[in-house]
Amino acid sequence: MSHLLHIAVSNFRTKNLELQSQYSELEKNLTNISATVSNLTVERKQIQYRYSELEKNYSNISEKYSALDQYCPVTDNSSKERVCKACPQNWEQFNGKCYYFSTDRMNWNSSRHNCTSLGGHLVIIESDGEQRFLSDKALIITQGAYRYEDKSYWIGLTDAVTEGTWLWVDGTPLIGNVQAKFWGTRTHDGGKEPDNYKRDDPAGEDCARLETKKNSYAIWFDSSCKNLYKRICETKALIA
Repeated sequence: MSHLLHIAVSNFRTKNLELQSQYSELEKNLTNISATVSNLTVERKQIQYRYSELEKNYSNISEKYSALDQYCPVTDNSSKERVCKACPQNWEQFNGKCYYFSTDRMNWNSSRHNCTSLGGHLVIIESDGEQRFLSDKALIITQGAYRYEDKSYWIGLTDAVTEGTWLWVDGTPLIGNVQAKFWGTRTHDGGKEPDNYKRDDPAGEDCARLETKKNSYAIWFDSSCKNLYKRICETKALIA
């Protein structure tokens, strides 16, 4: 019986040693796996960072390529030759600026957002020369139009924040004696604009439009910002 017990104890010790060896191997494997997981986590973060950088670069490239197509369109599809212009396609150049005269109509706020999406803003009129250029160009475009809705363009001027304090879309105030002369005179009663007329819209008239007229550059009128008119967008010319 003692001999059999001795053999059993010996076998148990041998098995125990084998189990300890296996456990040690498992611990080593677990350590290696943990290290691998840790390295993979670091690599994943690095890859995510690189991907984020690539997305930024792609966004920048896409934006630049979009601008390239606007200012330097392909003129020959076979050679892919580009011809660069000062202004995007369908924009008019004047004194280092580009102007877009829309053909569709929107309210004032939508017009403002649309101009921004095109890379510019609703037009800010800063001089007699600019006013004459815009008036003459708009008059040519709308020649033959009968309704004032078809002859009117939103400009970037509003007193929506404080009634009577007219601000351009960049926050600069309307310069009284220099720019106020462009406000129009009403035909039906000879009154001077702006008048904040409230019969059609109780909120009043807080946005400015340019309405084309022959032989006159005093063609600004205040209107309800909800009305639908065409718009004039403005941006800087690529080549002055």
